[in-house]
Amino acid sequence: MEVAPSGPQTLSEAHRRGTPLPLSQLVEETRSRASILNHLLDSKIYAKLKSNSQIQAEPSELHFSSFELGKNYTKILNLINTSSEAINIHIIPTQTKYFQTTYTKKCRLIPGLAYTLKVAFCPEEWRYFYDCIRVHCKGEENLLIPVHAYPVIDDLHIPPHIDL
Repeated sequence: MEVAPSGPQTLSEAHRRGTPLPLSQLVEETRSRASILNHLLDSKIYAKLKSNSQIQAEPSELHFSSFELGKNYTKILNLINTSSEAINIHIIPTQTKYFQTTYTKKCRLIPGLAYTLKVAFCPEEWRYFYDCIRVHCKGEENLLIPVHAYPVIDDLHIPPHIDL
């Protein structure tokens, strides 16, 4: 003989919840910094070299030549405001792991003053390296500053006179 339940049954609190989920399933995965793309890189064209109507780069290109593996090298780049008004610019630094760009961002760049950027280079291989610094300005005149690094043979002895 079977016994019929007398009233409505309620499940205990633990059974209603089920087994608890691991915390990793409750939190969104963190994105790595490399996977976040800069919309200024994707949506703008950087074609001007050396200067535009607002900014002048000195020097117009950076060259690291005759390097040794594992040593750090540093070059200075100045971005000078050549316009007649204070401007806001966005600097997109070098993107490869061999070049590191550091600078102090001010609110606005006053006419005649400059941002000073330090570009550090540390080679791990004996080859040619390339990167660039991009400067986004108001309007469509965006600036491109190429950064090159290449090995140079210093011990090349060529005789001054050859008899054939």
